[in-house]
Amino acid sequence: MIATASGEMLAGVAEAEPSRIWFGKGGGVEQHDDGTCAVFVRGELLGVYARDDVASRDVYIAVVMEQASREDLALAFRVSVATVGRVATRKKRGGARAVADYGRRGGWTVR
Repeated sequence: MIATASGEMLAGVAEAEPSRIWFGKGGGVEQHDDGTCAVFVRGELLGVYARDDVASRDVYIAVVMEQASREDLALAFRVSVATVGRVATRKKRGGARAVADYGRRGGWTVR
């Protein structure tokens, strides 16, 4: 006798699948129901960050910036193209430290 899965057994399986958006060649960001996002590059897990952790998100964007266009990264990380551009500017001006520190301190003071 062949066992088949009933609808009751599979209820909720489709909803449990994370929302995944790909960028570049093999990069992707998975958004999970628990409020975290996982970043993958070429099938390897790069890291996980909380959706409200702007500094960590920006660091991951800076790390994978060479993998895809700004538009693709913005779509995958669910941010605007301008946000990706600001990350690129901070990385160019101050390196990885400037990208990581920006989100934690609340930004630079402008007078």
